[in-house]
Amino acid sequence: MIHRLKIGRKAAARHSIEIYVDRIEQLFNVCQTTIARDAWERGQELVVHGWIYGLQDGLLRDLNTSVTDFHEALTVYHAAISALS
Repeated sequence: MIHRLKIGRKAAARHSIEIYVDRIEQLFNVCQTTIARDAWERGQELVVHGWIYGLQDGLLRDLNTSVTDFHEALTVYHAAISALS
């Protein structure tokens, strides 16, 4: 039984990490859209934030990833991925 619990916890942790990675990748994808890029090129103020809503606890978690310019998107992406490990 303890062995199953350990495997279950590892699977849950892995699943949680996969969700975080997916959200970070989606943030990066939003920054690549023509809508976001055009807004930034026009000088329009636009900030893309990375958040996750937890269905289990109802909490909104800030991934501490905010992009304010197309050119910083890749740097923010790499920093967010590195912070997960």
